[in-house]
Amino acid sequence: ALLYYDYALTWTREVQFFWIRKPTLSTLLYFCCRYALAANVIYTLANANKLPAYLRPLAFIIPTHRLFSSCDAAYQISAALSVVGRFAILAVWGLRAYAVLDRNRWILIFFSSLALTVLVISIVSELARLSLTTENILLIFSVVPPELLAAMTTAYEVLSALVTTVKGCSDLRVDGKWRSKERRLTYLIMKQGLLYYGFVSLFSITALVLPNIKSLNGTFFERLMGALTIPVSGMMTARFLIHLRVWDYARIGGSSLQATNPIAFNLSESDFLDDFSRASNPLNDPLLYPELEDSSTPKGVDGLPLV
Repeated sequence: ALLYYDYALTWTREVQFFWIRKPTLSTLLYFCCRYALAANVIYTLANANKLPAYLRPLAFIIPTHRLFSSCDAAYQISAALSVVGRFAILAVWGLRAYAVLDRNRWILIFFSSLALTVLVISIVSELARLSLTTENILLIFSVVPPELLAAMTTAYEVLSALVTTVKGCSDLRVDGKWRSKERRLTYLIMKQGLLYYGFVSLFSITALVLPNIKSLNGTFFERLMGALTIPVSGMMTARFLIHLRVWDYARIGGSSLQATNPIAFNLSESDFLDDFSRASNPLNDPLLYPELEDSSTPKGVDGLPLV
């Protein structure tokens, strides 16, 4: 209910800032993060036998093969969406760290390696869960602790939040009113990153700890925490991308968004990394521009600022 309530609150901004604009890398990552929650819906419907038996969602992507004949296609598409969503989430926060830290190539190599490791573990775990692995792969996975995926994901989130927070605090050590600092991209990135870590880590750490508690291992609560991790992570990451585009729109002096004229703005496209890198580039800092008036700040239907 929380996930769909959040979607109801943000879908107008999604249309205005993603659907009607030229597709970019951030657009692709946004949709992967936002709609990864469909995996849970498909899995639930399949588990309740509410989907047609003849439904083959992957038939147009992957030819029928014995590898995919041992499991219902609904579970396959659910697993695929889960893996894609996890990868998009990791990509967003890894690219954020890379861009904010002045595009340091060692940061890119480190987070890319860690993300690929998490991705491989996620793929193998989904294949093993669906009994689609060969005996050799299944043997390899059998010696890997089942909590490894949650541990690696949590480590990735913690490290990403740590490096960007340290860099953000350093960049915010400038003279000026706090109200001015709140308008900086550095502040936005720090705020959204900490909100993500503080909220999502609750699910990640819980999913990591519960399997080690015998009284809770295998219970409904444990499965619930594991099932909500990706949808909640995707929700928070999608919100971050929305805030990033709203900030950029406000930075160039966009007028209030009106539902009656949803495409009456012209926001220049920029590279996904450039969006983040403005936080480290003083030439793009809003402090060097006249402050935007409150009337020029985009507002939602409730009249409150979107950022």
